[in-house]
Amino acid sequence: MARANIKKIRGAAHPLGTGDFTTIQAWEDWADGLSDPYQWAECFQGVDLGTFTLSGWSSTTTPSGYPRIFASSGELHDGSLSKGPIIAPIGSTALNTIGINYARVDGLGSTRGFELNINTGANMIIENCWATSEDSTCFKAKSSVGSTASSGNIIRNCIAIGTEGNDTGFEIGGDNMMGGKPGIKCLNNTAYGHKNVGIKVFNTKLPGFYGGADSTIKNCIAMDCGSDFAYIDTGGNGTIDNENNLSSDTTASTY
Repeated sequence: MARANIKKIRGAAHPLGTGDFTTIQAWEDWADGLSDPYQWAECFQGVDLGTFTLSGWSSTTTPSGYPRIFASSGELHDGSLSKGPIIAPIGSTALNTIGINYARVDGLGSTRGFELNINTGANMIIENCWATSEDSTCFKAKSSVGSTASSGNIIRNCIAIGTEGNDTGFEIGGDNMMGGKPGIKCLNNTAYGHKNVGIKVFNTKLPGFYGGADSTIKNCIAMDCGSDFAYIDTGGNGTIDNENNLSSDTTASTY
């Protein structure tokens, strides 16, 4: 059975010294041209690991051979914002974008958002991460005016934390779709203190087109947001499955 090729992402200030790469993007730039897709990036704390874009790989990813970016087992954040690998660029508005089939991101923290690009990838998972994203979105898996049928995409066990800006915690679904109906699951997530919306779900299409999104929002909590939950469901052909969610207002149960 094939084994992942694991490279260490670690800065010079770490007690173990510099890793194979010092930023996630440097690893991605190296890995995306390889013929073997089974490339993993083990991330360590202590320095800003930089925002990244996971896209354009030469190899064909599969359920048993896929890119993974993850926190080293000895340096998990364990629910603390002061522990674990972190992406914290100063003055940057860039996001962390994942757009490769079967890609995984696990256990990172970021002061910029994470986006599953469901227009280019499917069966992607981001889990056990935290994010803030001032005037933007912490976790996103949404297509707009698209035709994607990407499915199997999951955001789970993540926490989105509001700032002083007009930001959103989680944004998923299909908005003004033109023939596409992607599938996304938002599971066991928490959004707190967002001036805009905690968890926002879209299932809409353009007039004359088929489209929308199949979205599941289950076991999620949104508290102290402008609106804790918002469901934009105006004529889309998809479904919104809302189960066992909790809010500090009445919006968890409005759909």
